[in-house]
Amino acid sequence: PDFIFVTARIMIDKFRKTPLPWRLLLALGIEVLYAISTRSWLDGYATGIELELYVSAVRAISALVYLVLFQDIIYSRTSRQVSSKHPSLWLGMLVVCLAPIVAGDWALPDQKTQLVFAATSLVVSIREEVLYRGVLQNVLEQRLGWWGAIIITNIIFTLYHYGAWPFTAQNVLEFFFVGGLVSILYWATGSLLLPIVFHAFYDALWCFTPIHVSPWAWGWGAGAQVLGVIILLVWVLKSVNANHHATTAQVR
Repeated sequence: PDFIFVTARIMIDKFRKTPLPWRLLLALGIEVLYAISTRSWLDGYATGIELELYVSAVRAISALVYLVLFQDIIYSRTSRQVSSKHPSLWLGMLVVCLAPIVAGDWALPDQKTQLVFAATSLVVSIREEVLYRGVLQNVLEQRLGWWGAIIITNIIFTLYHYGAWPFTAQNVLEFFFVGGLVSILYWATGSLLLPIVFHAFYDALWCFTPIHVSPWAWGWGAGAQVLGVIILLVWVLKSVNANHHATTAQVR
């Protein structure tokens, strides 16, 4: 056991010292393997709950690999405790959560399936937030600024879902705008905790839809998603301007 532990530590340290472009290339390779295994190969061996559990195991392994590969980047951001208490932040999240409540219609076959898929939403959330917000958004922000990083991150995040979900207008809008909201949460709080919790909760809500007998047209859900993002974005822009004026005043 000691030999295995020491060998693992050496390999982990070696990976962490690998130049960032090579680590990103390795992550791309992992994503390709993940897509092939979870969207094609595993489909031939299992269905329903069993398939979801197999896929979640692959998700958990890949998330752990990313945490090891990119620990320096993921933990480079400083947490902002005050930001997480602002009412606009919580209002934006609440409005977005109206989408599955009013327009959701997944209709999973039974309560057991609903509960399993809701539980695995946490694994989905951890994996996607670690990679797309903790790694990709941080890397892009150093080169493009926070605004450009959020846009590019969520274009890539949307494309990542190709093959896993039908690329309808409804789904594309949801991936981009809800992803954008989570990116804003990450930028505003400086921590992955709130984005992971919100992402998991939002996905879990869909597992129990339809929540009422007659779901509304999907346009209402899309409207809630866009409005929630706008609320958060307006607050963030005001915060940036306020911080800029405060910094300018101190300099003077």
